Amino acid sequence: MYTEAAFLSGIGPGELVLIFLVLLLVFGPRLPEVGRSLGIGIKEFKDGLKGEQPHPKSSADAPQTTSERQENEQHQTTERPG
Repeated sequence: MYTEAAFLSGIGPGELVLIFLVLLLVFGPRLPEVGRSLGIGIKEFKDGLKGEQPHPKSSADAPQTTSERQENEQHQTTERPG
């Protein structure tokens, strides 16, 4: 009977290091991007389980305070061409 333990019994620490080095050479340049994507995905998954809204990515996406909204409205009314 073929089991996972029988498969792993033939691989020693030297072979595991060699496999790791080959994977590192192949996927090395993309590892930061993959790690970032995994981190964002895990965070969104946890937030989804909690029922929270996603966090804004920039200050432009962040909700404005009442004073900021009033200030923006004043700038928009004074900048209109007449």
